Amino acid sequence: MGVDLGYVLIIALGAMKLTELYKELYRRFLGNRQVAWWKSVVNLGCCAALTALLVDHDIRTRVLIALAAAGLSALFHAIDTVLRSHRDDMVASVFNRSTARRH
Repeated sequence: MGVDLGYVLIIALGAMKLTELYKELYRRFLGNRQVAWWKSVVNLGCCAALTALLVDHDIRTRVLIALAAAGLSALFHAIDTVLRSHRDDMVASVFNRSTARRH
């Protein structure tokens, strides 16, 4: 069980990075954004592809690992989005402050 949870964590992190790479390449080359459900489908596909590398597990275990990794990866994406939004708000508030110094 512990090994399977380790696989879930590794696959979730890998799928998150692959999805981010896909999103950046899509935005740079095509110049437009995607809808959120499409990124989730790409994330699930990345999890399924990475789970296919587990040849020593039966198909039911691989499906459960892929689904758990996709859910964990989606959670990582949500946390990353919240942290980036908070960072952007902090940077905007710093830049909006007056630059005049009071003595």
